[in-house]
Amino acid sequence: MYIEDLINRLNSDGNYMFHPLIQLFIHDRAIISSLSTQTLIGSGFTEKQCALAIKLVKKYSNQLQSALQIDVKPFIDNPQFKLPTRTINKTKSINIYKNIDSNKKTILVNFPFDEAIISSIKKFRQISGNATKINWNSEKKSWEFDLREECVDWIGQNLLSLGFSADDSFLQAYEQIDNIKSQVENYVPMVEIHNNHYIFKNIHKNIPQPSTQDLLPVLFEAKKYGITVWSDEIEEKIQATEINPLVIQFLKLQGSQNFDYPKHSTSIFDIFNVIRDSLPCLVVIPGGSELRHLEICVKILQKMQFSTEDMTVLFRLNGENGKNFNNFVKEQKLNNIISDNLKFVFVSGKVPKPLIDSKIRFSCVLNLGISGVHYTLSNYLKNHQFVINYSLKEQDFVNL
Repeated sequence: MYIEDLINRLNSDGNYMFHPLIQLFIHDRAIISSLSTQTLIGSGFTEKQCALAIKLVKKYSNQLQSALQIDVKPFIDNPQFKLPTRTINKTKSINIYKNIDSNKKTILVNFPFDEAIISSIKKFRQISGNATKINWNSEKKSWEFDLREECVDWIGQNLLSLGFSADDSFLQAYEQIDNIKSQVENYVPMVEIHNNHYIFKNIHKNIPQPSTQDLLPVLFEAKKYGITVWSDEIEEKIQATEINPLVIQFLKLQGSQNFDYPKHSTSIFDIFNVIRDSLPCLVVIPGGSELRHLEICVKILQKMQFSTEDMTVLFRLNGENGKNFNNFVKEQKLNNIISDNLKFVFVSGKVPKPLIDSKIRFSCVLNLGISGVHYTLSNYLKNHQFVINYSLKEQDFVNL
């Protein structure tokens, strides 16, 4: 009798599917089940799994002997395996792979199990955000990365030195990025000063130059076009003008990075101060406390010298509870027509069709809560480049 047969019997699998169950320790059940399933799909054990299987069979030899009504000791003393021993692929490789069906290129990273490498990949995935896909491809038994600059750069810096071999396509891509990094001022879009004027450098021909020469509006304008890098001279001016550190932190955010501000010490007023030059802004109000959220937002914006003509509310509430909210919108004249002149647009629950049709491009989104929202709004928040999440605190109401 083969060791695989004894493992099958322990798990009441295969030829023993309808035989009485053998009582196993809880911590052994999952391991024995996994080993048994592996034999049934025709996959042999690795050397370590062989040793583990023999150990488990020996541990439950009395139960096996009782269940099979035979002496299992000879099979344990002279173990035989039905399937050939499986050798683990110890190759460490990095390859650019093209999916025939989607015509999309990704990076496949293959290596034998290594907890430290897996942990570092997961950390990188966490800080990369939703825009970058990094997943385990079970079919190819590889980690699969989007073919993006940040992924190529991270893999090159963190894995090549660990003995990974890479194909020519990946090495060429990494070399190009390395060359650009060494001459960043000639490649990366950035803000700099030229002839005493703020300019955008290394930009696409369709991106216009700054429409103002005031430093902070220039930096916010740059952010709208994805420009989050500036020269040392600009940095010196920022330090000299003592711009709010929260504002600088927001301006430096790239792609889908989260705005990780100090939660306890930051107020809703601070948040509006951050985005006041990053307009127009879409404000998402959570369901259940719509009036309370809208009132505080309007009061703060009015204190910041915005008028109700700069705002519009694109939703109404039904029923008795909705009367106060709807009356507030009407009395404050917050039912303005959608136009390019609006600076703040309030929505709740879903993205209204008129807003979609207007094709307004919001520079940022202030999300005050998305409980019970429609999938259209959920997807919009997930895909928008700059979303600030903030939950109102009681202190916010006290400070008004």
